[in-house]
Amino acid sequence: MRAPAEPTTALMLDLHRRMRAGARLARALAEAQQAFGATGDGPARATAAAFVCFGAG
Repeated sequence: MRAPAEPTTALMLDLHRRMRAGARLARALAEAQQAFGATGDGPARATAAAFVCFGAG
């Protein structure tokens, strides 16, 4: 599956901002996805849901 550039960029910027603030990867991703899903349309929510964290994150 290809991830559309615009919503992916917004999600990743939010993810990295959360990590810089001290959140661990898994928590930062979950929070970014939740925030993104609350404000995005259907395709944007699907893009956010396409990313997962494996491991100790």
